[in-house]
Parts: sequence; structure tokens; C-alpha cells
Amino acid sequence: MQTRGLFRQKSLLYKYCNSQTALFLSGGFTPKTLYELLVTEKKLKIGSAAIVDERFGLPMHRDSNEKMIRDTGLLEYFKSLNTPMVKILNGKDIENTTKGYEKTVSKLLNSYKQKIAIMGIGEDGHTAGIPAGPYNSKDLVIKIDNFPSKFRKRITLSFEALEKMDKLIVLVFGDGKKQALNQMFEKGAIEKLPARFYVKKVSKKTILITDQKI
Repeated sequence: MQTRGLFRQKSLLYKYCNSQTALFLSGGFTPKTLYELLVTEKKLKIGSAAIVDERFGLPMHRDSNEKMIRDTGLLEYFKSLNTPMVKILNGKDIENTTKGYEKTVSKLLNSYKQKIAIMGIGEDGHTAGIPAGPYNSKDLVIKIDNFPSKFRKRITLSFEALEKMDKLIVLVFGDGKKQALNQMFEKGAIEKLPARFYVKKVSKKTILITDQKI
């Protein structure tokens, strides 16, 4: 990840986040360096944190986004500030876990003046835990049973929830994302390439940070 891109990411968070902010964190490889830097600098202040999406399984399973975030030290940093970090996985089945997180997300969206999400897109154009397909639910949180990867079951914020964010900071780094990034700006349905959501639905709220030429 380029130094300039990393500086831009942290600067935006320091600019927009405060005690009235609910910050939604994505997992995956891309934001890991950002989270580690936030822990090192110890400047970020928020009201509450939550996770954008999760690979379903037991809490803190080896490939969970929550574990990745914990391993960066960010959970411990939030704990030192008495900042609550809302988790998705709770050991229950996927139906009850999804319903429980729906209630939690609804409360966060209604309780905090400002909502910000750190997002990314996959090489196949997915975003959050939303793959290609007709996922236009009015629910804030949805379950995915057929995600095209090793972990087919996911729990994720829906497009409905993402539309309620005040800012969406979308991180796209690496040559492997180039094709999906280009396709994001092409004409076509969101159902075919979920990343088009940022261009078609929330462009005024979206801040794209990338090392690719567009």
C-alpha cells in the first residue's frame, strides 16, 4: 500500500471522526496496515465501532474479520478508551446471529450523529460481504449462503445500511483490483458488479482511495 494512500486514509478518519461517530470496519487484507497505524498513532477518537461483514463461524475463528482487527491491536486500543466495539459472531446459528446484528446496527445508526464505513472491493467486484446477485433487501443486515469463496456463508451490512452512511471511504489497492475498479465506472447493473453501488447510489458520499489509474 502506497504511503500517500495510507496518509490520506488516516487523515480522513482524523478529520471526520469524533465521539459522535459510529465507525464500521471492513476486514480483509487491504485495511490491515491502516488499523495498525491508527493503533501506533493513538489519535483516533470515535463513539463506537462495528464490523461491516463477517465470515460466519465461531467467534474469533481463524479467518474471521474480527480476529484480523484484534490482531492489529485496534480492539485493545478501543478498549483503552472505553470505546465499545460491536461484534457480529456470537456462537448462535446464522439466522439468529443475523437478526441480532440487525438490531445492533439499527441502534447504532439511530444513536450516532455521524456514520462512517471503511470499505473495499474484491477482485470480482464484490463489496462488504455482498456478491453479484439480487441483494436489494430493505433489511440493514443480510445473510449470504452462496458467497463465491471458501467461506460461503457471510453476514453483512446490506446496501440499505450502506446508503445510511454519511461517508464511505473505499480502499482499492493492488493490480488485482484494476479490472473490477474499471468495471465499477462502466455502465451496467449493480447486481452484476456490486461495486457499482458506490457510483450509482452513493457517489456524493463516497471517497475512493486507490493506487490505480482510473
